[in-house]
Amino acid sequence: MKKKLFLSIFFITALIQIALASSPFEHASWISIKKDMQKENQWICFRKVINIKEKSSSVPMHIAVDSKYWLWVNGKLVVFEGELKRGPNPNDTYYDTIELGSYLHKGNNTIAVLVWYWGKDGFCHKSSGNSGLIASINANNRLIVTDATWRVKIHPAFGETGNPKPNFRLPESNVHYDARYGMEGCNQENYSDKNWENASVMGLYPCMPWNKLFPRPFPNWKDSGIINYVQLDKKEKNDTLFIIGELPHNITVTPYFKIKAKSGQLIDIRSDNYKGEVSIIFVQNI
Repeated sequence: MKKKLFLSIFFITALIQIALASSPFEHASWISIKKDMQKENQWICFRKVINIKEKSSSVPMHIAVDSKYWLWVNGKLVVFEGELKRGPNPNDTYYDTIELGSYLHKGNNTIAVLVWYWGKDGFCHKSSGNSGLIASINANNRLIVTDATWRVKIHPAFGETGNPKPNFRLPESNVHYDARYGMEGCNQENYSDKNWENASVMGLYPCMPWNKLFPRPFPNWKDSGIINYVQLDKKEKNDTLFIIGELPHNITVTPYFKIKAKSGQLIDIRSDNYKGEVSIIFVQNI
């Protein structure tokens, strides 16, 4: 009986070791800013220049963060709001697989990632307690992974809003952005990150607090690009402009508009049923 038990434990251990060894993150490290600089509701920029010797139609990138990310390659947006919440598997973390082949060219290529770290729990999300990014790019059977050579900087334009705050059921915070402190072009190829720091290594995969990584079971958001509302009305009341847009059906949208304003002016954007339950955006210096 003891022999059978020993063999069973040995077999299970061997399977776990094989699974970890075959992971696309085998040589990748979780990276972030220094531990004592991390805080709730923080936006962090990462950059890395990689060299591609030969162009290939298939260059998969595996990536995971805590909590959300936007990905650019050579200045082109590849992923809008990637990563799944950790609610379904609160002890581990999900990862995305992105095809970069059509975005890369022979020679130097710039990878830029903007990470939004929530830093708090919600009914659908369990915070790891640390901001972090891990990635692995397979370029012609050559692995390019996250390590201390990646460049990192806290985005200075993001901050905190006043009350009302989102409902406690949500891990997301309100979004405050002051364009006077925006880093213009930080996701572009010709941007200089010389004043950025090297990333701090949080641990080689697999490590706490993110533990094992599992592929997301369904695709990323569908990005339909910029499309017009079915109908758009404007109303003014008490020196406040109300913009009312009619959607074609019940869908998730990201509003986009251009305005002309003086530096320092404040724009307050919130939905018609905000009531402390969904995110609010303050934007200055448009």
